[in-house]
Amino acid sequence: MVVYKVDRLTRSLADFAKLVELFDQHGVSFVSVTQSFNTTSSMGRLTLNVLLSFAQFEREVRAATRPFHASR
Repeated sequence: MVVYKVDRLTRSLADFAKLVELFDQHGVSFVSVTQSFNTTSSMGRLTLNVLLSFAQFEREVRAATRPFHASR
């Protein structure tokens, strides 16, 4: 699986974990064109999980602040 950036695939940590598990079951490698990650190593998985945690946090913060900005 080739993507431009990890957060273009998903911003949900839970969804990404499911995708990586599915990739592993089918012998699929994951490659991000603009970021170097290796999902076959524990360090690569840790790095991806941290990155996706921030992406999910950003999505949730934006969703929580959207009603505030709309009411102005």
